[in-house]
Amino acid sequence: MAIEHSQIMTVEEYFQLEESDPGTHYEYVDGHVYAMVGGTANHDTIKPNMQRILWSLLRGSTCRVYSSDMKVFISETRYFHHDVIVTCGPRDRGTVQAIQSPRLVVEVLSPSTELIDRTWKLQNYRTHPTVSRVLNQRPDVSAETRERVLRVIAERGYVSNRVPQVTKRAETKLIELVITTPLDSEYYLEIIRGVDETLNQTGRRLVLSVTYNDTRLVQDWNEHLVERSPEGVLLIAIREQFDYITALQKAALPFVVIDDSMTFQPDIPSVGATNWGGGLSATEYLLSWASPHRRNQW
Repeated sequence: MAIEHSQIMTVEEYFQLEESDPGTHYEYVDGHVYAMVGGTANHDTIKPNMQRILWSLLRGSTCRVYSSDMKVFISETRYFHHDVIVTCGPRDRGTVQAIQSPRLVVEVLSPSTELIDRTWKLQNYRTHPTVSRVLNQRPDVSAETRERVLRVIAERGYVSNRVPQVTKRAETKLIELVITTPLDSEYYLEIIRGVDETLNQTGRRLVLSVTYNDTRLVQDWNEHLVERSPEGVLLIAIREQFDYITALQKAALPFVVIDDSMTFQPDIPSVGATNWGGGLSATEYLLSWASPHRRNQW
C-alpha cells in the first residue's frame, strides 16, 4: 500500500528524504513521492525466503541479490522499491543509490497491490532503459545483454512498431484506461479490477496511463495517443484544463467517460454511480423545504 506525500519534490530532495528516514521506503514518480507502508506476515516471510533461494542459486557468480532497501532506476524521474532484485552489472555495486541494470525484479503480490503491480508498475519495468536501448539498436549494450533481451522479446511475441520505447504484442488488442489523478483511492482500484477482469474474458489487455494532473505527462499522453493505437479508451476523473474528449474525438478513437460527479452532453458516452447526483438532489430538496417561507410547514 502507498500513501502519497503532499509535497512535490525534485529527485535530489527525494534522495535526501530517503536518507533522513531510513525506516520508510519511498517511491518517486514524476515529482510525486509515495510512502510504502503496511505488509503482512506472509509478505515478510516470502521476501527473505525468495532472497535466500536466489542467493543460493547465484552463489559463486558475478550476480548479487538485494532486498527492498535498494531502489531501482526506471527513468530520470521514476524510482521504485521492489521486494527482491538481482543484478549482475558492475556499476550496481558499492555505494550506488539505485540499481541501474536489474536482471530480475520480484514483487510479492497482495490483494491491495496486485492490480498496480501487474499493470502500471509492470509497464514501467518493461520500459527500462536497457530494453529501450536494444530496441533502438543503440551500441552501448553488451552482446550478451542484447541477445538475452531479443530472446525474451521473441519468446513473448513482442514486435517493434518503429516508435522509440514503445512495444506491443502483435496479436493483442489494447484498451487504455486513463486516470488523471494519483492512484490514492480504493475507488480507482475497484474500477481497474473490474475493467481488467472483463478484458481478460475477451482476450484484450489493459494499458494503464496515470497523468497525475501533470502538464508534461498530459502533453506526452496526447502526443503519443495515435502511436499507441488502443482499440478504445476509458477516462476517469477528467476535471482539469486539458480536453481529453476533444483529443480522442480528433484521433477518431472510441471512448467512454467514467465519472459520477459530472454531467456530460448526450453525445458523450459516459457511465457513473448515482450516489453523488442523488446526494445533491436530496440536499437541494431538503434546503428548499428549509427556506424561510416554508419553515412553518415543518
